[in-house]
Amino acid sequence: DLDELAKYAPQSVAELRSMAKRFTVNFLGKPKLFLGMNISIESSTRVTIAANKYVRKQAEKLLPKPLDEYPMYDVPADEKVNKAYERAVKREHTSSPELIRKYKSKIGALIYAPPCGRVDCTWVISMLARVATYPTEEMDLLADRVLAYAAQHPDYGETFDASVTNAAVLTGYCDSDWSVLHSMTGFCILLCGAAIIYGSKRQHAIALSSTEAEVMAASHTALEMVYVLNLITEMGIVQEKPPVLYISKRCTLWLPCGMPHGRLKTHP
Repeated sequence: DLDELAKYAPQSVAELRSMAKRFTVNFLGKPKLFLGMNISIESSTRVTIAANKYVRKQAEKLLPKPLDEYPMYDVPADEKVNKAYERAVKREHTSSPELIRKYKSKIGALIYAPPCGRVDCTWVISMLARVATYPTEEMDLLADRVLAYAAQHPDYGETFDASVTNAAVLTGYCDSDWSVLHSMTGFCILLCGAAIIYGSKRQHAIALSSTEAEVMAASHTALEMVYVLNLITEMGIVQEKPPVLYISKRCTLWLPCGMPHGRLKTHP
């Protein structure tokens, strides 16, 4: 109820009550479905969001055969994805209009799943989406696998648990994959034990060492954390402790402090 919610987001509850004075507002109790997300309120401190109904509906609509005819998948993809993607981007094939149409329908349906709690499918969906305009039959089969996997495990989602250690502290993790060209930044930001924002992208500048790549990754993640901090503060979720950012190399902290570069630059 609102009194319970007011303990965690007093500003948001105050705004709801202010709206109720000007408009007819009916509070129907605990939410169960919101914008395609299934919401399960397990206790006053634990909430799980998933996409049960959505993934089942999309699998029934888009899969070429019934779900029970697919093998049980434990993961959304395997090592075949990278090789299939590399073959697709060579564009040595001609995609038929029918293949492009059905592939885009599948990708469009899949893209909506990660924001609804299906973080486990994010990476492979992003790989599939890169070839939306020139798919191959191989990539189309991989899209079928993701759809089947999601529907076979419809209750997978994200759980926000206020009872976990330092649940109220905004926490970030980052890493980099050093390359002689543009390195990669990977980051994930959590609140109450669940990922609220995450990503993997190429760095804008070329790092001359793995340490410099780590510094760029940490800088990017810190900027994302500032944005999230301002957002949740506006929502009424006040941070009583400073955010925490975890990085994979201790020397990443020393470089901005003036430690001689030659002693810190390392490579994998």
